[in-house]
Amino acid sequence: MASTESLLRVDDLRVTYASRQPGGEDVHAVRGIDLSVERGSVLALVGESGCGKSATAFSLTGLLPANARVEGSATFEDTTSWPSTNVSSAVSGATGSA
Repeated sequence: MASTESLLRVDDLRVTYASRQPGGEDVHAVRGIDLSVERGSVLALVGESGCGKSATAFSLTGLLPANARVEGSATFEDTTSWPSTNVSSAVSGATGSA
């Protein structure tokens, strides 16, 4: 039987956008997502508009705007990515690409 090795693991992902309006409230776009993607598998994020699919994907690739705060942990091929960097940096490092 083949082993099920996690390629990507995300624990307690939280994405918050700071308000750009003086005195405005922060927007909690993602609240505590856990996911694991096994080597050779495919993951689809499905949900209603505004439920955090894009914020989740953008947080993993480092494409969030400057007013976004990401919390939680992400590990790609045994390299912990957050909070110091993002998964796209870990992927580049693991594959030797820039």
